[in-house]
Amino acid sequence: MNIETIARQLSQVGYIVLEQPLLRSQSAQLYSRCQENERQRFHPARVGRGAERQQLNAIRDDVICWLDDGDGIDHAYLAWMEKLRSGLNEALYLGLFDYECHYAIYCAGAGYARHLTRSRTRCSRLAGSRAASRAGSGFGKSPDHAMSHVIR
Repeated sequence: MNIETIARQLSQVGYIVLEQPLLRSQSAQLYSRCQENERQRFHPARVGRGAERQQLNAIRDDVICWLDDGDGIDHAYLAWMEKLRSGLNEALYLGLFDYECHYAIYCAGAGYARHLTRSRTRCSRLAGSRAASRAGSGFGKSPDHAMSHVIR
């Protein structure tokens, strides 16, 4: 990961797409984590915070599972994200204090509509990052996929 290149693109364009930012083996391991005990680990995604938190399939129709720092595969990805967070803080003076990481599974026809994710009562600097595994043969099949990461 080249923080200088990422920072330059973010400052000039406002976003960057990192095609295959992780090693193929790490990407495959993350993909395999989505295959394990799907029904027990994943739950319907919700939008909002606190009392406003609710499941709205019109906005988000995916199922999610938060990454577990106690799991070796998840821990490696969280360490990568921490390196990205701290590197971007240093390069762009962002003041990013934390980030959230979860797996998301979108079944056929499911979507994630554009919506306001920022709390009306909380003012803080936000930077979004989305990792996506594009499975060539669909969810539940062999991991013939590529990992991409979009940072905005």
